[in-house]
Amino acid sequence: MNRLNPTSSDFSIFAPSIPKHKGQTLIWQGLMGCGDALAMAQAFRRSAGLYLVVTADTQTSLRLEHEIRFFCTQQTSEFFLL
Repeated sequence: MNRLNPTSSDFSIFAPSIPKHKGQTLIWQGLMGCGDALAMAQAFRRSAGLYLVVTADTQTSLRLEHEIRFFCTQQTSEFFLL
């Protein structure tokens, strides 16, 4: 598992690292405000596929859903909340 700290020089919120191998897990930490949703939206744009986002609670899940939809206005994205 790779942990990427957004304050490190190899992390860009506009071009975040995405998994390169099947089964690889990346953890982005230290993102402030809607930075997590922006990083996810950028990752979704860069690489087609299925993404699983696990949140601690329903409130965070709903916040991310709304913010990702805002940042992904130019592409069709499907969201499923479980």
